[in-house]
Amino acid sequence: MENFLIFGLDLKTILFNLFLPIILFYIILYVFLKRSKIFGEVSNYYYSLTSLVLSSISVFSLHSMGLTYLLPYMAAFITITAFFLTYIYGILKQSQLTIESMQYTYQKISDEIRILIENLKKETNEGKKEVMKRELRKKLDIAKNIAMKEGRNIEGEDWYKKAKELVG
Repeated sequence: MENFLIFGLDLKTILFNLFLPIILFYIILYVFLKRSKIFGEVSNYYYSLTSLVLSSISVFSLHSMGLTYLLPYMAAFITITAFFLTYIYGILKQSQLTIESMQYTYQKISDEIRILIENLKKETNEGKKEVMKRELRKKLDIAKNIAMKEGRNIEGEDWYKKAKELVG
């Protein structure tokens, strides 16, 4: 039985050296592009199309150079590195939150949040509002951390409800 050829390539080569690597790189690129929001708030169509084009170009280029056997190793390296860096980032972010929450008492952080809420309601400049919202989100995370340590339920507090409405 002769091999079935498409564009001079047998089916096994097309499947394992082209199609599956394209799908693998497509998924990896799509996830990273979507999470990074490099195009801003656009539809999934842009992320999908960009990922498909980049993965196709990469795989076809590697195939033309005869390097497709490296693709699984590259994908595994990229994936493991991404998970490792995400894990380290999570540890550092949690450590920063813990250290920052040590500087505050429950009363002090709730007072600061109330002041931020009042200032945010008065502010008219959109740029300053966004900076204040980021600060308010950060303070809310610290307040949640402190409340959790003290066994408090801040979900029912008025200032917490107002702050959640403002930051969305």
